Amino acid sequence: MEIIFGREEKTSQLQAKVNNLSFTFGDNGSVPKTVSRQHCKVTVLGEGAFMLQNLKMENDTFVNGMGIQTKQVTQQDVIELGSSHYKLRWDYVQAVLSKTVNVSHLEQIWNDYQDKKLQQQIAERKFNTLKGATGLITMIAIAMNLILGNNTMYIVLYAVAILLSLGFTIKAYIAASKLPNEMKVLTEKFQKDYSCPKCNHYLGAQSYELLKQNKACPYCKVNFDFG
Repeated sequence: MEIIFGREEKTSQLQAKVNNLSFTFGDNGSVPKTVSRQHCKVTVLGEGAFMLQNLKMENDTFVNGMGIQTKQVTQQDVIELGSSHYKLRWDYVQAVLSKTVNVSHLEQIWNDYQDKKLQQQIAERKFNTLKGATGLITMIAIAMNLILGNNTMYIVLYAVAILLSLGFTIKAYIAASKLPNEMKVLTEKFQKDYSCPKCNHYLGAQSYELLKQNKACPYCKVNFDFG
């Protein structure tokens, strides 16, 4: 997750942006004008580590009193912004993290589930189409017998139709128990994986695109980060 920190133009509060989400901290006028609107970027590395990046050459960003352009930091470090040394408090960083969760992995989960469902539907329709071929072969056999009087070809085609029909019946019987079980396993896995990372609630039939429109979990209300 990447968080952009800077001064909110109208209120001069500290502003934090995560993609299309925006948060403000502190009182109006609390951030000096030496802090730019997009001053620095904090990237979450995990295990308590962060990467701090000064976003513009004309910006001043300090870690433990030393000017930096890019530096890995932890919550034991003191970060200051601008020549007036405005302190970037770590509780503001934690507040953003607590209000936001990254859900970019849900896109692949949604797409995989939809693709597998579609493949099952296509396979079922292909099977039903092939089943219809037995009736077509039977009709051809009858037509040949009536028009050409070819009893031998009629018997051969009719036997082929019977064998195909038997084969499709056996396959349909096997699939009758196999396919529902496969779908059950697929759905149960999807319901487990396609959930809010914070509250673990299943997000239901909301597509990934719909999640991007809603921007937040309908249960715990945490904001979604799609980056």
